[in-house]
Amino acid sequence: MQAITTKYINATNNFRARVSAKCLAGRITLTWDDALDVEANHDTAALALATKFGWNRPKIYGRMVRGALPSREGNVYVFTGRGDHEVLP
Repeated sequence: MQAITTKYINATNNFRARVSAKCLAGRITLTWDDALDVEANHDTAALALATKFGWNRPKIYGRMVRGALPSREGNVYVFTGRGDHEVLP
């Protein structure tokens, strides 16, 4: 399983503000949704990436949980794991 990190991307002359989610397997970038708060925008991007790779299956991968990055530029998301994938009690 791979950790997912998210990052806010400032608006430019050509693009609105965006949020990206990436992991070793790939990346996805979404337009910032002004109707959502900051955490919801990052959560949406992480979930979209997890869905892209079929990781949005809690019975197999466990719950996806969020933590802040030390840089405060975004979040990190990991899966709690199930069965043989458990690392911590």
